[in-house]
Amino acid sequence: MDDAQEKTSYIGADQLCVGLYVCLDLGWLNHDFPLSSFKIRNAEQIKAIGKLGLKQIRIDPSRSDVAPLPQKVAPAAAAAPVPPTPTAEQLRQAAERAARRARILQQRAETAACETQFVRAAGSLKDIGSKLHSRPLEARAGAELLVGQMLSSILSHKDIAIHLMNDKTVGEDLYFHALNVSVLAMLLARDVGLPAEDIRQLGIGCIFHDVGKTEIPDRVLQKTEPYNRAERNLIEQHCAYGEPIGVRLGLSTKAMDVLRQHHEHVDGSGYPAHLKGSQISPLARLVAIVNEYDNL
Repeated sequence: MDDAQEKTSYIGADQLCVGLYVCLDLGWLNHDFPLSSFKIRNAEQIKAIGKLGLKQIRIDPSRSDVAPLPQKVAPAAAAAPVPPTPTAEQLRQAAERAARRARILQQRAETAACETQFVRAAGSLKDIGSKLHSRPLEARAGAELLVGQMLSSILSHKDIAIHLMNDKTVGEDLYFHALNVSVLAMLLARDVGLPAEDIRQLGIGCIFHDVGKTEIPDRVLQKTEPYNRAERNLIEQHCAYGEPIGVRLGLSTKAMDVLRQHHEHVDGSGYPAHLKGSQISPLARLVAIVNEYDNL
């Protein structure tokens, strides 16, 4: 560094004033002044130097007539206003909002978990169905396990389970129908205070209540137009067709009653045996109501 630069110092553009000797660190062609070093004579020169965009401007105090203007100090930031102390009512409302948000988040989590269990249960039903004829005892064991899982998981969230049953985007096939009937029947049975073992046998009976339909051609089951008389008669035989399958599965008497009688009506208008009133098993009467509801 030469002696000339050692005698100089740097200031900001806002410190310029008439009488300062400035040294512009720019090429001669980059400004409009005759020389790059000169003494400021007027305010127009100060304005022109400011337009050059220099962050710092070099001055020579020994050749200046005056000292630079004091450096401007940024005003202190205004202190943030102190928020008012919330009232008891505001605190109560805030607590209610927080509790409501927590309930909504919990409900969403429970719904997602219940939906996952619902779809998984339908998958288990498909596995049970694949073993129906080849390994009937394994199929029954799978049904017993599934009923136990439903009693301890899905049925513990009654409102969510009913919502999933009514959500046709979850599933509409035979497996979901059996699952829907099982869930709603067990919910009703629990609400009316039936014994735990009756509820378990009810659930197993519901899982297998339509197994007789496996003996009916798909062209009939999947028909979207109204059945003709012959097709209707065939459909009404599925309870009878299911009975030997239930025997091979080793179902209990109460589960078999559900399989055989879930289309019977108390006035005798049902099928296949046109049973009336007390001739119909209490569990089968309950399933008949649920079955009609899910078919709506």
